[in-house]
Amino acid sequence: MSLNRERPHVHFLAEDDANRQLVNGFLLHPDVNIRQLKKPEVADGWRKALEICETDRFQLRHYPYRHLILAIDFDGKTDRREKVLNLVPDDLRRRIFVLGVLSEPEDLKQQRGLSFEDLGLALAEGCRDGSSTLWQDSLLAHNTIEIERMRASVLPILFGTE
Repeated sequence: MSLNRERPHVHFLAEDDANRQLVNGFLLHPDVNIRQLKKPEVADGWRKALEICETDRFQLRHYPYRHLILAIDFDGKTDRREKVLNLVPDDLRRRIFVLGVLSEPEDLKQQRGLSFEDLGLALAEGCRDGSSTLWQDSLLAHNTIEIERMRASVLPILFGTE
């Protein structure tokens, strides 16, 4: 069954292959509603991801039920999310979300001793039930505000209640 563009759905754009693998792990969670999700594309850098958003290649204006999640490296810059969202047109900002590891996914993988897929699964579990300590890790805690922003609009799509 293919994605229904006339219903709420989510597209993913990953900065690089490591972020793509994290997202793929997230999508493997058994409670994730894969019918309303599009597997991640790789942008080859967070600046390229921004260019893709600025050109509205994901046609957010054409499809009002579409949401976009950017999975990027924050490269130690805690203000990266704000910088990214400030470059997104105002009318699209409420449907674009920016998540990522404070440094790089490879650092989280090494620190936790888990594969990217296993990390993604654990992150999905934490989003679904809010009990995961992984989101509280020093490399991920900066995402808390964005997860809360997603709670009403995107998490119901991701976990099949939409």
